[in-house]
Amino acid sequence: MFKNLGNRGLGAKIGLGYAAVALVLAGAVGMTIWQVNRTAAVTTRVGDLRTLTASSSLVMLNRLHHSLAALRGWMILGSDKFTEERAQAWDAEIDPSLAKMKVFAENWTNPENVKRLQAIEASLEDFRTYQHEIENIAQTVESTP
Repeated sequence: MFKNLGNRGLGAKIGLGYAAVALVLAGAVGMTIWQVNRTAAVTTRVGDLRTLTASSSLVMLNRLHHSLAALRGWMILGSDKFTEERAQAWDAEIDPSLAKMKVFAENWTNPENVKRLQAIEASLEDFRTYQHEIENIAQTVESTP
């Protein structure tokens, strides 16, 4: 192929040079488009799934702290407003956060994370039960000095 290049005219040589540059440029553009698509997929996965999952888990953790604070208020002061606040923390805050996490879990790519969420769900049920038991015995005559 290159043996006949010496016999060609200057216009053909320049044309082949431009064709080679165009071929390299087309390859570079193709690679760039492929990398941009891969980056967009990762960005979407991080932005639409992982960030929302992390945010929901932080909301759930804050709501758990809210329910603990309300339980502490009930244990110390015995005011019914704290039992209502704790119940609201579960009904309006923790349970909806857990439901969101279950929706996000449908798109998780790591099955270990789904197992972790199931373990968290079981632990939350135990936690709710224990909080309710504490609430029931905290202001009884037997527990009051």
